[in-house]
Amino acid sequence: MRNQSGGKRLLAIVGPCSIHNPEAALRYARKLKVLAEEVKDTFIVVMRVYFEKPRTTTGWKGLIYDPDLDGSGNIAKGIRIARNLMLDIAEMDLPIATEMLDPVTAIYIDDLVSWASIGARTVESQTHRQFASGLSFPVGFKNSTDGSLQAAADAIIAARAEHTFVAIRQDGRAGVFHTSGNPAGHMVLRGSAHGINYDAAGIAEAGRKLSFLANPTRLIIDCSHGNSGKDHTKQKIALHEILEQYGAGEKRIAGFMLESYLESANQKLKVGTPPDPDRSITDKCISFEETISLLHAGVDILKNVKKNTAIIPETEKREKTAPVTGKIAYLGPEGTFSQMAAQKGFPSASSFLPCNSFKGIFDAISCNIAEGGCIPIENSISGVVAQNLDLLQKYPLYITGETAIPIRQCLLGHNTIKEIRTLYTHPQSRMQCSSTLEEILPDVQIIELESNALAAQKAVADPYGAALGSEIAAPIYGLNILKQGIEDVAGGMTRFLLLGKKCALPSGNDKTSLCFSIADRSGALSDCLDPFRKHHVTLTMIESRPSRHKRWEYLFYIDLLGNRKDPDVAAALQELEPYTSFIRIFGSYPTMKNEEMM
Repeated sequence: MRNQSGGKRLLAIVGPCSIHNPEAALRYARKLKVLAEEVKDTFIVVMRVYFEKPRTTTGWKGLIYDPDLDGSGNIAKGIRIARNLMLDIAEMDLPIATEMLDPVTAIYIDDLVSWASIGARTVESQTHRQFASGLSFPVGFKNSTDGSLQAAADAIIAARAEHTFVAIRQDGRAGVFHTSGNPAGHMVLRGSAHGINYDAAGIAEAGRKLSFLANPTRLIIDCSHGNSGKDHTKQKIALHEILEQYGAGEKRIAGFMLESYLESANQKLKVGTPPDPDRSITDKCISFEETISLLHAGVDILKNVKKNTAIIPETEKREKTAPVTGKIAYLGPEGTFSQMAAQKGFPSASSFLPCNSFKGIFDAISCNIAEGGCIPIENSISGVVAQNLDLLQKYPLYITGETAIPIRQCLLGHNTIKEIRTLYTHPQSRMQCSSTLEEILPDVQIIELESNALAAQKAVADPYGAALGSEIAAPIYGLNILKQGIEDVAGGMTRFLLLGKKCALPSGNDKTSLCFSIADRSGALSDCLDPFRKHHVTLTMIESRPSRHKRWEYLFYIDLLGNRKDPDVAAALQELEPYTSFIRIFGSYPTMKNEEMM
């Protein structure tokens, strides 16, 4: 797909999941036209005007098939309404996007369409691939419902080719069609029930699937469906990540899709009861007010990313990042080691927000509920916190600093150790104390929970329960310290990362964190590490994690000493890039002093 705006603008395909009320849809179009003008320097806004809905089994199939919403199936009326609405929208000079589900009904509206999709359920259909080969506008092929990209890649190839097939002509008679192929076929990433594919690894996998084409296409990313877990409120998380990647140089991204309508959420269609014209009767949508907010925020994101990734003048190289004074998210409830680390890492914070999970910390920052956050990344005894490596990859946040605290595990309970029947603990704490626990609590049931503070809460309600936790948790929850320092190896430390939405300025004593994936070939990892050896860059950590996008493909996470703008580091990273299928830098940030790590 070619970008006629010179690559300076992204395609924003925005609109309702489906049209069920033409008057309300026209009101939406008028509002969208105003918004399109406001953001036209950054986005080319195209309205979703979807009249056909593929169903997994049964259900309302769209306005063309059932315009009266009562099962009467007045298709002739539906086609007339659909075409008239498209004409009204086209007269506003607002481009139209739709899904081409039925090649027969498509002939009544395809002259008014600027962009079309072939859905996840029909992407393997030979009929749809042939039909797409004769269309005179770009066609996006979605990945399959199981998340596979191969069907979409095959469809792009098939649609580029010439085809001969039987179809209905515009005069209503059957005819033989000869097509010359559609060079503007491209892939749409929509995620799946197995997870998202809008992250850097998902985009890199799509790039690999298309790399063999003589003219590889760019990608449209659907923020809804699997990429939001069918939760319309999470479309903004996907959009922020997409824009961050694009602004940071990911040029395979051509645009995005948002399911948006006049009112948020959706409603059930009930026969005999007219539905609310302003709320979707199929998938949940974000409101138009949120749509305005997201697109304007998108303009700001791209401006800020360009500002943050610009080369920093020499005079700024030793400036310190302004202290964070807002709310800071950490793994709660109160009394966790994470709370202690958050207070140490953000001494100027106005308040602290306990979250129920590590993912909750990332969500809080991404949604501007918190200004920053603090997550554990590795323990000097038990190693890395793998879940947080995965979350770093999925969210468009920066590492802005690091801190470390000593981990002194305490056994917290009510009376004596002999009375304990159940121990509540975080898995990491259990691992750090495994030998001691086998010795002093050999027959006790152990229940793992999301945090040690939550474990303390459970122990409070259980007269025969106990918990592993910090010294500060005991007075908070009214428990006694039955035994101190029960970790297997004394002197253990946990390193925490400080997170934010803006990258840190160089301090003169920095660390850089990044991840990359490599081709599955002999010596690939060695080739990737060689630039660091060649330029005398010290690596302090290297970890691997499954990419979750392809079997036996791994992401490698690296910490190195130095700032990404330092000459030696910059040269090593430049030489690394050709050996990787994708690379993402999480940030360069001030490293801890030696005394902090003791």
